[in-house]
Amino acid sequence: MLDEAKVLDICRNHKPAADLICGLLKLIVEWDNCIDRDKPVDEIATNNAVMWAMFSLHDNPFYREHEKAIRAAIFSGVTSWVLANEFEKTNSKRLLERSYMMRSSFFDLAGTIAGLAVGSEAQFDMVRYFRSLDNPDTLSSYLAEHYTP
Repeated sequence: MLDEAKVLDICRNHKPAADLICGLLKLIVEWDNCIDRDKPVDEIATNNAVMWAMFSLHDNPFYREHEKAIRAAIFSGVTSWVLANEFEKTNSKRLLERSYMMRSSFFDLAGTIAGLAVGSEAQFDMVRYFRSLDNPDTLSSYLAEHYTP
């Protein structure tokens, strides 16, 4: 799913911003796998993601420069993700439909980072890129997995 060269290109070669987006995505994927256990937990990938969050994240000059804005965007995305996981347990079709969209709030976070780095055009390009990826997890398959009529 993650094409690091494409992320760098959308970030107009702003490497610290692209590295931040890629590192956060890897962290989020591993965190999600640990919580919902719908995919095998890869211990090496999980360890790498946690080590990145503990050490490399704070070494990123772009993150340090924009920490307040990025932390607010991360918190917003995490809030949506936590609530999406909560909604998954309700067996409410209406809440599950919302949950399906909320689970991808990272795409907006990636866009925010690209926008902070190089402007609104990159923000739109980043969100468009992630939301346009082929994802085998369609709304229909998501509902089939989580909803019992």
